[in-house]
Order: sequence, then structure tokens, then C-alpha cells
Amino acid sequence: TRSAAILSLPWYYLDNDEDARDTAIGALYASIVSRHPAEARGALESLARLLAGRPDEAAIHGVLKEIRLRMESGEAPVDRFLEHTASGALTRIGDRAATAKYLSSKSPALQRMALIALDQMEHGQLTREEALPLLATRDAALRESALDVISRRDGWAAETIDLLRGWLGEELPEERAEVVRRFIAAQAGDPAIQTFVADMVSREELPAANRRTLLEAIDAAEVDGLPALWEPLIGSLLESDDVDLKLQAARIIGSRGLTQFDPRLQALFDDRREAP
Repeated sequence: TRSAAILSLPWYYLDNDEDARDTAIGALYASIVSRHPAEARGALESLARLLAGRPDEAAIHGVLKEIRLRMESGEAPVDRFLEHTASGALTRIGDRAATAKYLSSKSPALQRMALIALDQMEHGQLTREEALPLLATRDAALRESALDVISRRDGWAAETIDLLRGWLGEELPEERAEVVRRFIAAQAGDPAIQTFVADMVSREELPAANRRTLLEAIDAAEVDGLPALWEPLIGSLLESDDVDLKLQAARIIGSRGLTQFDPRLQALFDDRREAP
């Protein structure tokens, strides 16, 4: 098959013959956008071997362009094996600057490919500021990959808390609010995250919208019941003069089936019923 022929190219010969190598590179470009995923994967593997360690070579820009067109056009099928192969190809080629540009692509598949490549690249130098915004995606695979990368980086949990603390001190654009919600909801089992959330929600000087964002994250938290560190917080909000916060606390209690607050809720109900 054409794919098998691609994978059987004489690599050592091509490495020593620049003209032959350039000809092979040109021939492989078309195969990247093949309607047959196996052929596209073979082309990417071959190109990665030809361009490995040559990030300054002009041909790499053609590879990146073809990968982008392949994943954004929708004209040919994209499978997870192809995404994996593309990430491996970019990792092997090692062009950090060119790969990082695709973190802001409109294609979740291309963003995920770039994220994985930078995470694994020897000199990828992936930063927390580049990875964290990807948590706001609606694409489950990209969000899971971003969480996986963040959770494996030494010191990123603490650094991420510092970053979120800075964000929460001022008005949050919706895209940042969504990052906060998704990150906290996913990391809610971490005691450091629980302490951080309890502390920030308790700060009355914080913008009210930001406190509500944190409570929305608690409501969506990927944990059973309610962490013990958050029980006093929810209890105190039931006594708050801020009606929105009080209602949001009640919503959390209801959605998570928390019966330990039944006496307080009953007392609130009785107080309202007795009010003139």
C-alpha cells in the first residue's frame, strides 16, 4: 500500500542526499491530508523522522501547515491515532515556537496535539499560563489532557492557586471565570484547593460575582458529598445577608443532597414564615 511504501523509505540514504530528501518531503505532504487515516499517520511518522532535530528547516513550516489544514478542514477524518502521531511528530521535530502557536487554534484537536507535544518536547518549555486557559474548553478530551498536564507538573498546583488568587481579586472576564470553575471542580478533592476556595469565598471584599463563581465550582465539584473543609463555609452562607450567596448555598445543599443542613434550612423557613 501507499502507506507501507511511505514507512519503508530509505532513511539513511535520504539523510545523506538533500535533494532526494526534499523530494520525499514534498511527496509526503499530500499524504498528510489523505482520506485514509493510516496513510496520514504513516506520512506524519515519515516526516517526523526526516525532520527530527531540524526546527529551523523551512520544510517544517509546510508540515505544520498541512497538519493544521488536516485537522481544521473537516474534509478528511481525524482519529485519535492520527492526533497521537501528529503530537509525536511535532515532539520529535522540536520546534517549540511554531508548535505553541496552535495552542490558540479554533480546533480542539489541534490545541490538544500542540499541548501534548510541548509537554513531551525536550525543550518545550510549556508554561502554566499556556496550559491553564485550555481548561475552559467544552471539548472533553482537550480538558482532560490539560488537567493531566497540570497535575503532573511539580509546583503547578501551588502556582495555579497563586494565579487564581490574583484573578479573583479583580473583575473576572467570563473566559477566566470558566477556567476557575472547571479547574476547581476537577481538583476539588485536593485539600489545598478546598482551603483556598473556603478562604476566598469568605472574603467579603472579593467581587460578589467572583464569590458566586467559586460557589458554582463547589456545586460542580467532582467529589461525593461535600468536603469537610467546606461545611462551615456553606453553613455561614446560610446566615449571610447577601441573598444571592444564601440562595446559592441552598442550591448546593439541594443539588448534592446534603442532609446535615436540614435543621438550618428549617429554621430559615420558619423565620420567613413568621416574618410580618
